[in-house]
Amino acid sequence: MTDLTVSHLVVHYGGVSAVEDVSFTVRSGEWVTLLGPSGCGKSTTLSAIAGLERPTSGRIAAGDKVYVDGATGTWLEPERRDLGLVFQSYALWPHMSVAENCAYPLKLRRIGRAERRDKVREALALVGMEAYADRYPHQLSGGQQQRVALARTLVYRPRVLLLDEPLSNLDARVRERARDWLKDLQKKVGLTTIFVTHDQVEALALSDRIIVMEAGRIVQDGTPTGIYERPTSRFVADFVGTMSFLPATLAEGGAVLGDGQRLALGAGHGRPAGGITLALRPEAVAFAPAGEGGLTGEVVTTSYLGGRYSHVVSVAGTPVRVEAERAVPPGPATLTVRPESVLVFPA
Repeated sequence: MTDLTVSHLVVHYGGVSAVEDVSFTVRSGEWVTLLGPSGCGKSTTLSAIAGLERPTSGRIAAGDKVYVDGATGTWLEPERRDLGLVFQSYALWPHMSVAENCAYPLKLRRIGRAERRDKVREALALVGMEAYADRYPHQLSGGQQQRVALARTLVYRPRVLLLDEPLSNLDARVRERARDWLKDLQKKVGLTTIFVTHDQVEALALSDRIIVMEAGRIVQDGTPTGIYERPTSRFVADFVGTMSFLPATLAEGGAVLGDGQRLALGAGHGRPAGGITLALRPEAVAFAPAGEGGLTGEVVTTSYLGGRYSHVVSVAGTPVRVEAERAVPPGPATLTVRPESVLVFPA
């Protein structure tokens, strides 16, 4: 079991900054996800940890093994870092059987034939693929290929598991099952894991901690619940989950929207000076019977999501998303909002 520490990591390409002063620690057995849009630096950070990218400066270490240290000039080759890396493409050898693919890393490490056979059998059993040992990659589904790629990584028992969007090539239904299976496997094996994705649902479902990145920097580091319910910036609020934003101004007892409607705010929120932006999750908003107090607006569109409906309601000229168990016809509507669920950001 190994802690992995990244300290003041910087990666520049000429005059372009891909990663700028990134620091975090992944505790032994923890699943940490690097989350953010394309170009935010998450994959570059993972590549620097794996040794596929040489940082401009900074330090990366797993336990007492230092991978790179710009201050001392230390650089450990990728093959000596004892890391397991699973790519988006799985990268299975097409001319090798499932068993041969899994045995290949052990052959490189000069493991004897008998021990190799036992370790391959154990790894394939761990991912539920022992019955497919003699098949070739083209005879497997995408989900099965993913399992083989993981078995090939787990077979030599790496210190840290690095996952670079390994679920992105799967269809939606298989992807959902794979998430549950992958999380269960990681807990069973107890591996320290760093997962890169731009998919917020994957991040929320799989992670012990989420590190949100923007423009090469960490903008928030916290639990899935904390990231979703207490985002520290408008960027995080907008990127993680669905959010509606209403421009407003502060007033005694709450906020005033552009058309004069008032909205109560819960205690404990920051109160930026001047104009503000109110952020609302769909689950914090509900339809109310006509005539009851609340925000008034106009239902613009309704979409069926399977078991529930998603509505877009125009409030003070701004779209607000509302989820409900029933469809609400287009036209005037009244909304109730839980004051404690309203987030407040500077305008």
